[in-house]
Amino acid sequence: AVSSIVNAYVALSERTMQIKELQDFLNIPIKEKNGTITPVIDENSCIEFRDVSFQYPGSDIFALKNINLKLSCAKKLCIVGENGSGKSTFIKLLMRLYEPTSGEILLNGVNITQYNYELYSKLFAPVFQDFATFELTLKENVILAKEYDDVKFRKTCMNSNIQSLVDKLTKGADTQIGKEIDPNGIELSGGEG
Repeated sequence: AVSSIVNAYVALSERTMQIKELQDFLNIPIKEKNGTITPVIDENSCIEFRDVSFQYPGSDIFALKNINLKLSCAKKLCIVGENGSGKSTFIKLLMRLYEPTSGEILLNGVNITQYNYELYSKLFAPVFQDFATFELTLKENVILAKEYDDVKFRKTCMNSNIQSLVDKLTKGADTQIGKEIDPNGIELSGGEG
């Protein structure tokens, strides 16, 4: 019993350090050019890449070169290409995780750098190839925000086809992801994660 208590204490101490590191990271001030305009996307909105090129620092090769594309927000778009063809770079530019080497990206005719960065980034919910799940509840993994909006959560579950998974779980959306904190938690497959 004493050994279990000591092991639990050590594990909790390790998690506390990891949470502190995450909090420190999230509290790093955004150094990007932060605009003041509040972005709005609706069915009439348009995103435009105008002569956008991107080159990674230290590389002689362009990941993307002279991209010109207009996207209607009322339509769905599938980006397909070989590994290394710039799909993830394209999305990261759209989200302002990267700034274009040249050219500009517009939302409703306004350069995206003129929008408030935090509000602009909340318009997107990307899932990159190097996804991660956290030792939190399913609901917390989906939301990852301070405020909880049940209607928005349920809509997200329906749109991402995980509502059937939520419905099957005994604790529903309050089910723990992973078994480190709760031995009754669930381990998701790569496709579910």
